[in-house]
Amino acid sequence: MEEELFVDKHRVELIRRVTNVAPILEELLKRDVINQVNYDKIRANHDSQETMRALLSGPLESSGVRGKQIFYKILERNEPHLIDDLKRTESETVMDVKVMDTVQVGSMMDKKLLIEILNDLSSEEFEKFKSLIELEKDFPLISRSRLDVADMQETVELMVETNSRECVEVTKKVLKEMNRTDLVQRFSDISSRTKEKHLEHRPTLIQRKNTLWMNTCLH
Repeated sequence: MEEELFVDKHRVELIRRVTNVAPILEELLKRDVINQVNYDKIRANHDSQETMRALLSGPLESSGVRGKQIFYKILERNEPHLIDDLKRTESETVMDVKVMDTVQVGSMMDKKLLIEILNDLSSEEFEKFKSLIELEKDFPLISRSRLDVADMQETVELMVETNSRECVEVTKKVLKEMNRTDLVQRFSDISSRTKEKHLEHRPTLIQRKNTLWMNTCLH
């Protein structure tokens, strides 16, 4: 089934990049994936891409799962470097998606944390906060015109968008300059509560492991 999915997923690349066509067709004919009529018709194409397109959209498509599985095995023998390259690209794409998901989750958590903290600023303090943020060298892309009209949500969006890695630390720095060390402390308090929630389940897990170990010993 994985072989079938691989062939379908990389159809365009297989048409574009498979060059060792003749032995592949020979083996497909020998394994009864294609018949002699289809073989002769496909072989009449002199361009490798046209040959692969005719094969994949015609007899191979109608051969079902078995045909695509056999085709995949034949490709592994005749185009090993291409198969390895497509697999590697596939793995890298999956990793990139996972990294992007992690970054997005981190950004969402930062936004929630910043809004929770900054909501305790008065209107005057919030305007001062924006002025000080604008002067920070870590935020060169935030323009005065955007910050001037930004509300709390928009300001946080700008901060995370411009420098998601440092926005929390820069916020702490600016709050210290404003003598709002109480809000700086709240960052630590919230982080501690989050860690405590994460550890709440550990005793239960340890108890389960101990119970399993005792049951094993008794038996």
